Amino acid sequence: MGQDLFKGSLRARLDRIAEAARVLHKALIDETQREFEKTHGRITNPYALFTIVANDPAFAWLQPMTSAIVEVEELADRKEPPLAETDLSEARAKLERLLASETEAFGRRYQALIQSSPDIAVEQGLFHAAMREATGRP
Repeated sequence: MGQDLFKGSLRARLDRIAEAARVLHKALIDETQREFEKTHGRITNPYALFTIVANDPAFAWLQPMTSAIVEVEELADRKEPPLAETDLSEARAKLERLLASETEAFGRRYQALIQSSPDIAVEQGLFHAAMREATGRP
């Protein structure tokens, strides 16, 4: 019961937005990893993958989403000033603008992956459903 008490709090709802973004981000990393491995060979361990994701230009396009997730997580952890409904709306809007952008490198690559990867298309749908659930609006 105690858990339900905080389920609808702004912090919990921001946490759900961040979690949905992390799941989508992981799917994008996985897809980029598959493309990377076609050229460079199999990545054999998580440390090697982490190093490649952090440093290889093939993964650099993901940086805007990584930064946006960190911002949402920091917002959810903020103590002062108290969270407001506008914080939740702004976090959602920022992520949605990033994903919808067709002029930025991230947005162009993301839109192309939605078209070419059924996995990414499914994850996009799940992400948007989580956004609607967390913010209580379409």
